[in-house]
Amino acid sequence: MTRLLAARLPVAEFACLRLELRHAPPGSLAPYLAAELHRTAPPAPVAGTDVPPRVLLLDGLDELLQAGADRPDAADGRQLMVEIEEFQSAETLAGRPLIAVVTSRTLAGARMFSPRRGTVIHLEPFDDARIRAWVAAWNTRNKRWFVAHEVQPLDRDLLRPYGELACQPLLLLMLALYDASDNALRAAAGAGFGRLGLYERLLTAFIRRQLAKQSGPLSEEEQRTAVEGEFLRLSVLAFGMFRRHRQSLTAREAAADLSAGPGPAHAVPGPVLFGRFFFVRTSRREGEGEEDQSYEFLHATFGEFLVARLLAAELRALAEGGDDTRLRPLLAHVPLGDHPEVLSAVAELFRSRDPAALVHALGAHLRASLDGVPGRPQSPHRVATYTANLVLLAVRLRPGLTASALLGTADPVGRWRACTRLWHACLTETSWAALSRHVHPAPHPREADLRLGRPPDTAPLTWELPARARRAERPLRDQLADLARDARLGHEPALARALHALAPLVDRLPALFEAESAEEPRHSAAHAMISLLTDHPVPYEEIPPLLQPLPPEQLAPALDTFVRHFAAAAPALPPRTVAKVLSQLTTGRFTKATTRAHQTLLADIPHPAVGEPPTADGPGHRKSSPSGA
Repeated sequence: MTRLLAARLPVAEFACLRLELRHAPPGSLAPYLAAELHRTAPPAPVAGTDVPPRVLLLDGLDELLQAGADRPDAADGRQLMVEIEEFQSAETLAGRPLIAVVTSRTLAGARMFSPRRGTVIHLEPFDDARIRAWVAAWNTRNKRWFVAHEVQPLDRDLLRPYGELACQPLLLLMLALYDASDNALRAAAGAGFGRLGLYERLLTAFIRRQLAKQSGPLSEEEQRTAVEGEFLRLSVLAFGMFRRHRQSLTAREAAADLSAGPGPAHAVPGPVLFGRFFFVRTSRREGEGEEDQSYEFLHATFGEFLVARLLAAELRALAEGGDDTRLRPLLAHVPLGDHPEVLSAVAELFRSRDPAALVHALGAHLRASLDGVPGRPQSPHRVATYTANLVLLAVRLRPGLTASALLGTADPVGRWRACTRLWHACLTETSWAALSRHVHPAPHPREADLRLGRPPDTAPLTWELPARARRAERPLRDQLADLARDARLGHEPALARALHALAPLVDRLPALFEAESAEEPRHSAAHAMISLLTDHPVPYEEIPPLLQPLPPEQLAPALDTFVRHFAAAAPALPPRTVAKVLSQLTTGRFTKATTRAHQTLLADIPHPAVGEPPTADGPGHRKSSPSGA
């Protein structure tokens, strides 16, 4: 897309520079951008003429994030976007106006920071009219090919069963390429394959054609073996890029990976090996030898499919009783949470199988890896990455499984906490954050256990009140003091600020954190009282029961705050709510806890008849609220 933009911008009106961000060196982006702009600066304009605006096209921010996921100092999407915004502002203030355009795949772009004065453009999928126009252009352009090879042009109706594929330009091109060979799409009408099925069919067809050119006719069994061998070789190369957090591989690196990978060793790969597959292109820097020449897939999705295919094959072997000798090296380098496309593809490739046996095997290897093997020392980082990936796969394949079933222990909550401490200590911040977006532990409703599920992809963060511990725990004040020390030692400013904000309640009214409602949505008294400071409080009638169990010295200040807020909000509340709260505050413990000032405030509130029909809810009341802590 950025190539197209750069080609279409009028040279006389814009000075355009396109940069692929995955080639940016580690560290701050600003020096790299400044150096590239200086290197490609156009000649100085003639006196009296305007300087054309500069357009900086930054391609593939998601690839830069993936390339830096294994660096502890790597910036996240928010930091990188702030850097670009600040660089643009500095250039503009220096009299060098700059327009910055940053591209990213949607999955990564949705989690990035958007500058306040920036514009976000989402490329929508092709609609029916655009698909028809594309097919017409394809058929016109390739008319001679169809005649020469005696195949029919692409028919729009053939694409209808693959609507989710045809609306994506890259996948539409792949469908067209697949059909251009012997009208394979027409022959497969009704097969109903998806995106990964398309990749499998397309690559299989191409590999078979290449094998026929090189080896001549083969029996069906020989051809099947040869095709799978080529798939394995390509998957090893794709995994070499994957574990290096790169989109390319040198011939030297490829040779080493193929020698160490599964299957027979192969000769040093070069143009003959890589050039056989149309989805690999080469690039060479000046002065580099053939072994240092880089190779990359035409599109990142090819590599992702091949990595997922290799992982799925090893997982099938594991489910059938195999060991993890080949799986462990594949899963001990890169957290799959950093690559959600690969994780989703693995789950999709395994969808047709019963996951019970595999999940059981994943749990067994998870426990063995956590316990360690005597006499075989393991790198903590490798153990953390491997075990996190086993959990990610288990949760993706069987959401809702319990921590006890996966970890096999009588204290699943304690073991789960130990796992998360290992992951937090060894994974980068980017990988830890990605893991938290894929695994959601929730309290088991009946047992001292956790249900491990997946949060919805688009759901906002929900503030949930955890289940009360089934065994006595240290006082909350002591636990929060430990958290504060951890935040200070680990330099966690966000956590330190949150704890600092809670300090007055923790010090003076700790019982607010212990009192909680039993019915859904559940709240603690502390959450309910803090919500009174907002325009969306916990329903007023739910708050007095939360305050009732407080000790006298803490009930008095809490009740004072509630009565004053309630008296101010009462005119806008439904009559039934007002009547219920007034009834609550004039019975039980509250009759002794309310002061004369409170009674005066409550007496000034018109007491509606209980049977009076309610009015529309006012701004100070909500019928329900998200679960609160």
